[in-house]
Amino acid sequence: MKDFSVSMALVDYIPVICFAIAAVILMRDLYDKMSKGAFALFAAGTIDITCAGALKATYKLLYAAGVCDFEALNAMFFPMQSIGFLLAGIGVLAMLCHKQTKNSAFVVVPPVFSGTYVFVGWVIVGLGLMDAVLCILAAKIKKPWFIAFFILSFVCSLCMGYLSSQNFAEAAMNWIAEGVNVVGQGALLLGAVLLHKNGMTEKLLSMIAKRYTLTELNIGNMAKLKANGMTFTIKAYKAKGLGHVSVMRAKGFFGLMKMDTLIVNPTDVDLPLYSYDRIYAMGNDTLIAELYDTLLGESNLSSLNEIKKSYTDLSERDPGEHWYDSIKLCESISKKGKKKQEARFDELATEHFCAYLSSPTQTVSNPKDKQKKACFYVEGLLENGGPSTDVFKKSLGEEKTAKLFREVLFGTC
Repeated sequence: MKDFSVSMALVDYIPVICFAIAAVILMRDLYDKMSKGAFALFAAGTIDITCAGALKATYKLLYAAGVCDFEALNAMFFPMQSIGFLLAGIGVLAMLCHKQTKNSAFVVVPPVFSGTYVFVGWVIVGLGLMDAVLCILAAKIKKPWFIAFFILSFVCSLCMGYLSSQNFAEAAMNWIAEGVNVVGQGALLLGAVLLHKNGMTEKLLSMIAKRYTLTELNIGNMAKLKANGMTFTIKAYKAKGLGHVSVMRAKGFFGLMKMDTLIVNPTDVDLPLYSYDRIYAMGNDTLIAELYDTLLGESNLSSLNEIKKSYTDLSERDPGEHWYDSIKLCESISKKGKKKQEARFDELATEHFCAYLSSPTQTVSNPKDKQKKACFYVEGLLENGGPSTDVFKKSLGEEKTAKLFREVLFGTC
């Protein structure tokens, strides 16, 4: 007899749900970073893991409710879960260090054995790979404290490995294991959510990196600035075949306000200048994606308008009147909503930026002519001001702000 209860069985579903949500978030966020092969491995692995956990919890529930002792559900748990973790781990590792080709493939052939120790080993290796890669991603976006959640998740998996050798016929041991599992999968979910919330500019940057080679530029003491109670972290890149790209992240007021910015100044192809801003403040989510006419010829941007029409359910934000309205293109978007609409805002931002990068265009024969167009906008900001320009000028002074805008954010010098 096994000392299971209905409440124990229901609690066993909690880590399954936590992991499933974390897996969906990670699949959405990592899709653009993974090759098709790596994504297939990761997706198949996480589905395996979720199904294995659900089968185990269902086995306990059926047993506790006195319906039946469906031992096959219990027996499937370790093989399904271990292979799932191994596949998911290989998938994220492939994303990090191996670009797969069309002809490459992974083959996993499990050996024949009767014990569970090899399965436990696969679980630890697979989850270890997942957590290690997620730690690296957290470090890349300069959020080292996120790493604590992934380390906790892995430590809990080690504890689960030890607990698997104990007598699970006793209720106390089941409750201990379920508690450790809830903490571990809860930590994984929290880490995945935090990465997701801080990774939108990274996602847009990865979309550029899929098409153009990015080389990070040395911007010296401009990499971290403080202005008006906000801390700004800045990076700049040369995108070969596209132009200048910059990313700026800001936070302040005890974390109550966050702002992400991505700027693309195309000098090698005839696209308009693209400026993306995302502001999170006091439960509100604001999305601003503006395109400025730095075109030398005509450009077909109709796909961006089609995407705008697909999101008319999102509330419009009044951008006000500004000196640059005459060069701001109608394909620009300005939305404001609540935190619960974040996923829709993410979809709109991703589709809009993808359409921008995919727009038909011509190679620029004389980049200097193209740069003059961008200079008109940048010098106009420095002379006439703008929402963020005024903040920097007040805190940094006009000279340092001019250097920041010309050399780092827009690359017009």
